[in-house]
Amino acid sequence: MEELVPNTTRHGGSAKETSPILTFPTARGYQEWDARTVICFESQGESSLLQYETEGVLSEKEVFMRLGAIESYLGECAMANNFVRVHKSTVVHLRHIHSAAPTNGNASGKDLVLHLTGGRTCVCSRTYKSVFHEAMMRFADHEGGSWKKQGGLWKRG
Repeated sequence: MEELVPNTTRHGGSAKETSPILTFPTARGYQEWDARTVICFESQGESSLLQYETEGVLSEKEVFMRLGAIESYLGECAMANNFVRVHKSTVVHLRHIHSAAPTNGNASGKDLVLHLTGGRTCVCSRTYKSVFHEAMMRFADHEGGSWKKQGGLWKRG
């Protein structure tokens, strides 16, 4: 499979509204997504399921890349700090997380439940928990304090 290079085309009028275009191989050839619309990627073995939202409609598309290759590809784009691996089979876009709470309801929970756009949930395993917390702290600083951490819980301010 040929190596993908992040598309430098941007959408939006101002620097704050710009977003890189992500290009992935699909059954219909190479397709593009505005990075802001991508909610998460889930591994399906040799391919991954890309979940995205466009104009309030949630959709998904199989992309023919393994999750590790997607993670590397995202690391090269301008929004690399907005995506984080939270499980061996999941990479999420931090902007689409509405809250994160320990699975057992208290701060000592080993795993976190992430509540995403559209009511979807996924698990942040204990293996990736510290990486997730570090990414959320950077993201919260960048977002101007719209996120708050209270104990083991992350919530939008």
